[in-house]
Amino acid sequence: ERTVTDFTPQLMQLKNLQPPVDFLVDGFTGAGELLMIKQAHQIGFAPSKNTAILGAGMDTLYPNFWDTVGEGGTYVLSNPAGLPGIPKTSISEKFAKTFKTKLNREPDAVAMEGYDSVMVLAEAIKLKKSTAGKDIIDGLENQVNWEGTRGTIKFNKEKNPPWAYHMWMDVPVFIIQYTKMKQDPSQAAILWPAKYATVKEYIRPPK
Repeated sequence: ERTVTDFTPQLMQLKNLQPPVDFLVDGFTGAGELLMIKQAHQIGFAPSKNTAILGAGMDTLYPNFWDTVGEGGTYVLSNPAGLPGIPKTSISEKFAKTFKTKLNREPDAVAMEGYDSVMVLAEAIKLKKSTAGKDIIDGLENQVNWEGTRGTIKFNKEKNPPWAYHMWMDVPVFIIQYTKMKQDPSQAAILWPAKYATVKEYIRPPK
């Protein structure tokens, strides 16, 4: 239920399971995602030395994450589809500078994804010199090879596996972990992918 605000009963059931839960994925979006993290912390369930928690929605990347969860956000994992400047592209540095000037913080994955989405559509229109739907689709399928804030975007035409059709296969997805209060996602520890990792392994909370 998307209207649920109290996850304590379910979290208590999970906390009391034997063997203990190693890893909890919070798949809610919006306020529910943050409330689940806050309540998991309040009952001493996660993040803890026994149980890691991953906030799988984008709300863990916004400034109000810390306003809602407080100290419960420390050691939380998140999986942003982009971090500023990783990988570095011709667009990423300029975009990050403009974003920070206007909003006084580093751009998050949602901002970069939004910018890339609009601009890649504009690139297809530019290449086809048309705003007709069939022309835009053709441009996206066959011509777009555009460098954005998160890498070079082009769309897969293969249907093996079926889910890969029309997907950007090189989306830079990360696993990050907050290590202190009020930390910006761009400053969090990077656990994965290995080539960008800033720590060797998950940082286990002391208690």
